[in-house]
Amino acid sequence: MQAEEDVKRYTPLAEVGAVSKRDLEIAISRYEAQKGELDAALAQLNVAKTNLGYATVTAPITGLIGYLPHELEILSVVHQMLSF
Repeated sequence: MQAEEDVKRYTPLAEVGAVSKRDLEIAISRYEAQKGELDAALAQLNVAKTNLGYATVTAPITGLIGYLPHELEILSVVHQMLSF
């Protein structure tokens, strides 16, 4: 992050007076604000992942489930014809 680099660069410069304390404080404030935004975004990501987990439905078995009455009647007739 640019703000983190600014804090690292300004800290030793502010100690020797090459950069004003105000500039260092602004860089620190900017860094903390961006860090807070990142933390908030990560929290939103975790909430979204949790909600996705609630929305995902997994079947206890694999395969297709359904009722097809016409196909079952046809299969029954074919089975009867093969039984003779």
